[in-house]
Amino acid sequence: MAGRVIEEIIFGPAKVTSGASSDIKMATQMVVAMVTNWGLSEVIGPVYHGIANEDLYTHSRGGEHNHMSPHTAELIDKEVKRIIEQGYNFAKNILTQHVEQLHLLAKMLIKHETLTGQQIKNLLISMLSQDIFNLLTR
Repeated sequence: MAGRVIEEIIFGPAKVTSGASSDIKMATQMVVAMVTNWGLSEVIGPVYHGIANEDLYTHSRGGEHNHMSPHTAELIDKEVKRIIEQGYNFAKNILTQHVEQLHLLAKMLIKHETLTGQQIKNLLISMLSQDIFNLLTR
């Protein structure tokens, strides 16, 4: 979800690309499994609904009808959407709070194309060190 949020912050909501579609798909599949297979939703509860790898909207399995009520299917849809939006908002809050670091990383990625984890850590640590230095010397 963070990829889409970054595009919105850097380029604006009107210029979001389809590049984040893979992130959205993976997040949705994970949340569907959390809700329907793993019992990790307080709303749905610890009940296996077995639709994580099937068509979420037809609720069928290769011709087999899944005995799920339309009400349960609607609850699952709403819960999946709620969790996805919660994750999206969490990412947006973090990235908005740290927008300066985000812009610095974006500039460095444009310049170098790729950065290692260590390079990212060093960059952020140096930025943090500069912020602390500025606070202490005011």
